[in-house]
Amino acid sequence: MGEVYRAHDPRLARDVALKVLPQAFAADSERMARFEREAVSAQSGRAQVYLQAFPGPGERVQVSTEGGSEPVWAPNGSELYFRTPTKFMAVDVKARPALAVGKPRLLFEGEFRLTHHDYGLLPDGRHFIMIQPVGKKPPAELHVVVNWADELKARLAAARN
Repeated sequence: MGEVYRAHDPRLARDVALKVLPQAFAADSERMARFEREAVSAQSGRAQVYLQAFPGPGERVQVSTEGGSEPVWAPNGSELYFRTPTKFMAVDVKARPALAVGKPRLLFEGEFRLTHHDYGLLPDGRHFIMIQPVGKKPPAELHVVVNWADELKARLAAARN
């Protein structure tokens, strides 16, 4: 729906998202309404998670209540997971006969990296994998193992002998 850039707003003394829309969008009332909804959500200072039928039309329903980002569907499609900077949440979702969204519930808490797309849901739909900082300092050394699969095979073969 447009290109998004990081910019610094000296008046607010913080980084902000700057969205540039194609000229053709200005004449499209549906796209402009979507842009305005996004801007209102951004005004709160925190991201929120929403659901909307795709392709539309359909009501846009806010899922998160205290901020949220990076939503991921459960494999069975009946639950949506999302995160805040320190919490992982789940919410029950029913799409038929009409969209019904439950109350978000806490799954677990912790300090996790604040970059995007740093967690995933395993295929069983019950376990997460994520990046979690170990300490405040970065490691003094980083070991890179090249051809680790070959090394593993050699070590396993040696262990069997």
